[in-house]
Amino acid sequence: ALAWKNTVDGLTPLKGIDIENRKYSANWTGQVLILFGRAWTHNMRMSMSNAMRYGVQVFFALIAVALYYGLGKETQVDFQSRIGALYFCSSCMVFSAMQMSVLLFPEERAVFMREQASSLYEVSPYFLSRVLAELPFVILDPTIFTVIVYWLIGFNTTDAGKFFGFYGGLIMSNVASGAYSLFIGSLIVDRQVLITLVPILNIPLMLLSGWFVRLDGSVTVLWPFQWISTFKYGFNELVRNEFFDNPDITVKAFVNFFNQTIGRNVTIPITYTANQLLDKMEAKLSIADCLIALGVLYVAFNILALIGLKISSTRVQHTRVSPQPQHSYY
Repeated sequence: ALAWKNTVDGLTPLKGIDIENRKYSANWTGQVLILFGRAWTHNMRMSMSNAMRYGVQVFFALIAVALYYGLGKETQVDFQSRIGALYFCSSCMVFSAMQMSVLLFPEERAVFMREQASSLYEVSPYFLSRVLAELPFVILDPTIFTVIVYWLIGFNTTDAGKFFGFYGGLIMSNVASGAYSLFIGSLIVDRQVLITLVPILNIPLMLLSGWFVRLDGSVTVLWPFQWISTFKYGFNELVRNEFFDNPDITVKAFVNFFNQTIGRNVTIPITYTANQLLDKMEAKLSIADCLIALGVLYVAFNILALIGLKISSTRVQHTRVSPQPQHSYY
């Protein structure tokens, strides 16, 4: 069997491996299981890192509650605040996922390269095992966040499906954004360049989410970014989930117009239903469309990240690690 313990400190080619032909003692499934065990053990031992990770989620959730606690449902200010709360929740998931995932491969690049030079395993089992080992920890982020903010802010409680729609939207935003960061991290070696570049790459995606500017009037050169924006699909899903067929939201507004009969301005009250408000926003995609789009982005970015790792491994495919000298103590 593949003894993964030697990959960290030994770095000596293992017995049973034909380095020249890159054959392995364990089959593909065996490599995944062994590498998954190593990755899972590593994640479980990172107690301080995990505590900080989930502490950040609690911190942002408490900020959201402090800003939007007990949102009303009847005035234009309530409506605007509710939209802002949804965007804040969506953005927290996107940014936290990107920050947690972007350095996943760069931090292990040195070990990965040495192990590839020794032909200890294939690239795809390594990639799959790391993604699977991270997934439970990634899903726990939106779980903590949702449990804290959903009822305290006062989101849609007309039925249980609305809660799971909100929760599912945050999960998909989180995993899709994490996959986007994995892709970037698989291509860029320098940590400092990576940390500097990620916020720059996120700005177009954030601006084209449908919150800051109307998408039909966006600059042509930036237009393609909206189709890969996890901000857009995540925010769209939360808005549709919150407002569609929500009988609790009826916003009262006042409209001024000039009445020619009496020769002066007249103010009349108008009441908008949740569906009428939804029609005025950029949230045109259905909930299912948004979740499917985020799922497609998750798969696509992971495939691209795998390709990036494979390209990196080809750079060292002719590099071989010499066996350690045998010392005699007799």
